[in-house]
Amino acid sequence: MLLSDVAPPQDLQLKPYVEIRERFERRTDRDFSAADDGRSDLLSRYRVGATFRLRSKLSGALEYQFAHDWLWSPKANLSGRNGDASLAYLTYADGGAAYTLGRYKVALGSQRLIGSLEWNNVARSFDGLRVEAGKWQAYAFKIGVARPMPRDADLE
Repeated sequence: MLLSDVAPPQDLQLKPYVEIRERFERRTDRDFSAADDGRSDLLSRYRVGATFRLRSKLSGALEYQFAHDWLWSPKANLSGRNGDASLAYLTYADGGAAYTLGRYKVALGSQRLIGSLEWNNVARSFDGLRVEAGKWQAYAFKIGVARPMPRDADLE
């Protein structure tokens, strides 16, 4: 059974996309620590995904994100990689309520505590359930704290 058998093509909207972001950063931290001077980063982020809408009630997105960081410093040259699904959710909207289940981006208030951090090389997404009804939103998602890497970690 194909998706086109279930829903006629006029009822299904599919929008694929590609995002490429390259950013170079150069830091001269002479005011803070002379030992850490001259750090340079080449940050790359690639996303491939698609959004869909089936009729007017069901929608969703699937997005894979690959991020790479090349770092040069007087002490060492490092490279870090990260790849994962950054979006994988379904939204069902009926009447005045919408239910989103899966991996999605959350932005609350000023985003200082909970936000997607799009400016970062690896944006943040959450696994959970969101219910929206009128002006109300309720969230239930998994959240945790990752331990930072030691400064002398070998990333290769």
